[in-house]
Amino acid sequence: MGRYIECKINGELENVWKYVFGAQPSEMYRIYEELGVGEYHPVRYRYEFSENEKDEDDLTYEYVETRQVAEGDILILNRKDIEELKTWLEVLKQDSEKSKDTCFISMVEAIKNFMLRYPHQEEFVLEGEF
Repeated sequence: MGRYIECKINGELENVWKYVFGAQPSEMYRIYEELGVGEYHPVRYRYEFSENEKDEDDLTYEYVETRQVAEGDILILNRKDIEELKTWLEVLKQDSEKSKDTCFISMVEAIKNFMLRYPHQEEFVLEGEF
C-alpha cells in the first residue's frame, strides 16, 4: 500500500506519483522550498455537502499554517514551471550529494513528465497525502 500525488485533468483525478513506502512523508514542499518552483500549501480536507452522503466531488480543502496540523498538501505548478523543473533535474542528477536522494529526483521527474503529457493544461494542482 502506498500514498499518492494526484492531479485533476478534465475533472478527473489522475495519478502522478506513488510513494515507494507508505510511511514516506510527502516531499512536494521541497520543490517549492528547495528549488523555488511553484506555490505550496499544507491543507486540511473537509466535505461540503447538503445530503447525508459524502461524495468525492464534495471534498474541498483549506490552507493551514503548518504541515504538522495538515492532512495533506498541494503544489500548484504552471506550464512555465516545466523548464525550471528540467533545469533542476539536470542539477540534481549531477550533484553527487543530492543524487543519493533518488526518490525525490524520481518524484520531480514524474511530475515534469506528467505535465508534459497534458499540453492543454495551464495549471496543475498536485494533491498529496500525509
